[in-house]
Amino acid sequence: QEVNKLVQNFPLPYEKIINFWKTDIAYLKGVGPKKAKLLKKHLNVHTFEDIVLLFPRRYKNRKLGDVNEIYSYAMAQKEVGFVGKITKLKKTPKYWEAQFSIKNSNRAIRLMWFKLPNFILDKINDNKNKQFFAVGKVTYFNKNFTITHPELYVLNTNSDVNKYLGIFPVYHSNQKLTSAGISSKAISNIISNLFSPNNEPYFFEIIPEDILEEFDILPWKEALYKIHFPKNPEEYTKAIERFKFEEIFLLQILLQRRKKIIKSKHKAYPCEIVGDKFYEFYEKYLPFELTNAQKRVIKEIRRDMKKSEPMSRLLQGDVGSGKTMVALLASLIAIDNGLQVAIMAPTEILAEQHYKKFTELLWQLGINIKLLTGSVKQKQKKEIKNLLKLGVVNIIIGTHALIQDSVEFKKLGLVVIDEQHKFGVLQRSMLERKGVDVKPHTLYMTATPIPRTLALNFYGDLDVSIINEMPPGRKPVKTFVRTEAFRLRVYGFIREELKKGGQVYVVYPLIEESEKLDLKSAIQGYEDLRNYFKEFKVGLVHGKMKPAEKEQIMQQFKENKIQILVSTTVIEVGVDVPNANIIVIEEAHRFGLSQLHQLRGRVGRGDKQAYAILMVPNKVGDEAKQRLQSMEKITDGFKLAEIDLQIRGPGDFLGTKQSGLPEFKYVDFVADRIIFEKARDAASEIIAEEETLESHPYLGKFIADYVKKYNLEHLTP
Repeated sequence: QEVNKLVQNFPLPYEKIINFWKTDIAYLKGVGPKKAKLLKKHLNVHTFEDIVLLFPRRYKNRKLGDVNEIYSYAMAQKEVGFVGKITKLKKTPKYWEAQFSIKNSNRAIRLMWFKLPNFILDKINDNKNKQFFAVGKVTYFNKNFTITHPELYVLNTNSDVNKYLGIFPVYHSNQKLTSAGISSKAISNIISNLFSPNNEPYFFEIIPEDILEEFDILPWKEALYKIHFPKNPEEYTKAIERFKFEEIFLLQILLQRRKKIIKSKHKAYPCEIVGDKFYEFYEKYLPFELTNAQKRVIKEIRRDMKKSEPMSRLLQGDVGSGKTMVALLASLIAIDNGLQVAIMAPTEILAEQHYKKFTELLWQLGINIKLLTGSVKQKQKKEIKNLLKLGVVNIIIGTHALIQDSVEFKKLGLVVIDEQHKFGVLQRSMLERKGVDVKPHTLYMTATPIPRTLALNFYGDLDVSIINEMPPGRKPVKTFVRTEAFRLRVYGFIREELKKGGQVYVVYPLIEESEKLDLKSAIQGYEDLRNYFKEFKVGLVHGKMKPAEKEQIMQQFKENKIQILVSTTVIEVGVDVPNANIIVIEEAHRFGLSQLHQLRGRVGRGDKQAYAILMVPNKVGDEAKQRLQSMEKITDGFKLAEIDLQIRGPGDFLGTKQSGLPEFKYVDFVADRIIFEKARDAASEIIAEEETLESHPYLGKFIADYVKKYNLEHLTP
């Protein structure tokens, strides 16, 4: 208590605390150089911090067994303990066995070891007349109730048994560690040494006290203690919540701060009017009636663009839901206010598609639109850049070519980034910086349906808009799961559709771990299809090809010079081939649902009925069957995304390695929604008061270290 009072009055400097936690593990009581070497090698434990964050992999709940219930324990192979004496120990050719007489009963059970460690043998020999507490799974073996490889504890007094009852942590260990004296129990003892009163000042707290109180979160030290030494399951649940909360809270602090700084320090051109170009297009040239969802999203964008704070909005919408039309109308708002628009797409073919669409729809309004990609000739590039700098170009559409230093704008007011997850965070911000002194409004678009919780937490610095309605008259793609046994029937169906003028995608998975084999399968599939469909032209695209080669084949497919396109998962989201009405997805069970839904969106862009055929082996697991059947029934990408997230978790789902965000260790994105909301609200509360975090020095310094550790400099504007 005295130490606690001193700590509260005179907290240690942050650097001194961090140095303590970075101390080499060899210097912790109970370790030393030899054990330290093994801990580093086998458990990746190098410092005091590493070992205190080495959470148990599970817990044992040791209970004293009731001898009258021994039969039910054996049937359930339940782990329990009994107090008794070892009356006989003998070695057979295959195992050691001991007779164990249970206290206060006339029943004896057998203890068995296939290999008896010396320390247990010594323990038995040195305590012949003492009571033992034997713990393990009870089984019925050779007409005997048996515990194989029991834990054995010597009891010096009757009350000693209480020390061994209750919840105990089990840590990762192995034979080498155990034989060197680093058993799970030894790790537990080493960790308990960290909680000595002398170390009290080093247990610091980064989350402000009022936040802990308001959101009912345990302080760091208490949560750590209860993770390692919980008295009951409720204590553990409450303790792990602290670490889940902290993971989200730290990222949210960065995202919320970025959002606030961008909005307060960066000014944007306010688009105060909706002018002639917008109304003329809306009234005369709009090719179809907007859905209610599109109208709602345009209102949200209009409200943002009116302000002198830069808009940062993520627009989510299923394939074909009309995101491009929303981007076009937002562009007209910017142009009516005398501003330029930049639209960046991840590939040349997608950039060209946008360029053709925008030109086709806007030529009558006298809007100057240019295309800037790697394929544009040097002389033409120079001319486009000059016109852009002079402000003659209203809309520039391009690829990464737009972020080159030589690309300058006269008055950039709106940036639209299509399939934003295909670009790194740095690439996106480079285009945003083209606004010179004034930051442009930014609209990020994605056809990857992300459940709202995930979107708000991974893109916490963005406002989120969702188009959750499809344009009227668009036919849903009919989806069928078919096994290998149906392949010839599937090919017969394809031939009929090709004769009617349709086109087909055939997609093979390409998973990093088995890339060579996958590529081989795709090339083999391509050869087989060429032999089977001799009267049609078959093309192949895969990731190992040069971009120009891929673009050329995709272009031939668009022009119907190729009727069947075999591909690994490189076919781009958003590429329009209205004629393509069948997609065959090979080994469909290896794809996530969201990925399958994305691929299914490649077809059904014209007026023909479209089909997705999911090919699987003749024998496929029940879970895979269930997942794929949901594809047959559900056409809503957001519903599928929820199912996918539950099955696959967020790492696979969002590709966090590519997203420029840290990977999460404790959070379950489906089960922990309430903790998500708590952490997000807590971060917003702190940042609303002050984004500098000066009132919370430990938190401010910890965040700076966190940014360095996970390379999150791009999140600090």
